[in-house]
Amino acid sequence: MAAPRKPQTAKKRKATAKPSPARKVGRPTVMTEATCTTILVRLAAGESMIRICKDPDMPGEVTVYRHIFNNEAFRQAYEQAREIQAERAVDEMIEIADDGKNDWMEKTNSDGASLGWVINGEHVQRSRLRIDTRKWTAMKLRPKKYGDRIDHNLGGQADNPLIALVQAVQGSAMPIGAGPVGASVAPAAEAPVTLPDAPSTTAAQAPRLEQQDGPISPFLRPQGDI
Repeated sequence: MAAPRKPQTAKKRKATAKPSPARKVGRPTVMTEATCTTILVRLAAGESMIRICKDPDMPGEVTVYRHIFNNEAFRQAYEQAREIQAERAVDEMIEIADDGKNDWMEKTNSDGASLGWVINGEHVQRSRLRIDTRKWTAMKLRPKKYGDRIDHNLGGQADNPLIALVQAVQGSAMPIGAGPVGASVAPAAEAPVTLPDAPSTTAAQAPRLEQQDGPISPFLRPQGDI
């Protein structure tokens, strides 16, 4: 007769602590000098603030813009970086316009035989859009240099040549920057001109006028003849 089996005992499992998942590190919220320099350099190189702030190592847009509002030195450096960005946009327009590598494409039939070269309209239109976008950017970032600015102030500038011209012609000591040309120079008063009274047509003259010039208009006849 077989011996009875011993009851199996549950083995105690060693309690092992599970490794805690790595804690996510959030975006930096402090604008250090190194972070500010990196942002300014990337802006001047042509990157947008949106693209820079998408980098996980960079602070968010709200943090950057808050620092622009609160820090005068960083705000001035930011404006200079934007001006440099406009200069780079102008250089990029020249590069795009001179690049004609993909302006033409070879057209083939179903057998692969060449049918000639045709203009790549999609590439040309895309290049035009890229140039127009950079042109608008340069005009807005540096309006005094690249903007279509029309100056309507014709006399307020100290170096305006019209000031000297007006002073020479009118002999006026109008101060520079006094306002629009001719604004401070009053026109000379003209002497009143007295016109002689028109001679009245008498009844004796009426027949003579009728004989020479034909019938007189009723508006020219003397009051008694109407």
